[in-house]
Amino acid sequence: LKYPSIDYPSLEKPKNDLLWILPFLKKHLSHSQLAYFHTKFLPVSETLNSNAQKASENGSLFEAQVLSSISLQLWETFPSFCNYPSDIPSTFKIIARTLR
Repeated sequence: LKYPSIDYPSLEKPKNDLLWILPFLKKHLSHSQLAYFHTKFLPVSETLNSNAQKASENGSLFEAQVLSSISLQLWETFPSFCNYPSDIPSTFKIIARTLR
């Protein structure tokens, strides 16, 4: 699963725009791995938040809002990753530290 370039300018549409799949994952995902969320989704979300903060500081409020929105969409998939995860004994402690 690839996400759009995190540094894309607000007026330029990313080439690999797969954001449409996030609502699908939110609704239908189960029996997955928390480690996947932790290693794939969480770093992207953190980078998006960082870039949103930078865009806001530079006066690009629209870009900041778009980046924050994508980050929230990633986090909205987290409860679905928690539906019967296969790796809860090994990964929950790591995820719990992040959620504190």
